Amino acid sequence: MAQTDIRVPFTDYKNFAIMYFETQKGGVRNVWLQLYARVPELFPEGAQKMQLLAPRVGLNPSQGAMLPKSDQCAGALSPVSAGLR
Repeated sequence: MAQTDIRVPFTDYKNFAIMYFETQKGGVRNVWLQLYARVPELFPEGAQKMQLLAPRVGLNPSQGAMLPKSDQCAGALSPVSAGLR
């Protein structure tokens, strides 16, 4: 069983939140940060806070990845695709 630590190191409670995840299993430690925002565009203040936080948790800020935008999740949750009207 893996040990998991999940925290919210920073949020403005209105536009974005930064999530910290750490798992440990079999002597292997994994750490990652994720930026969640209420809009699909990158939120500059959140990105800046994440860049400052990354070295404090042992991550290299230049190795971050921006995932491509996708509407697959939104489409899966729409009433029409769920069979609801």
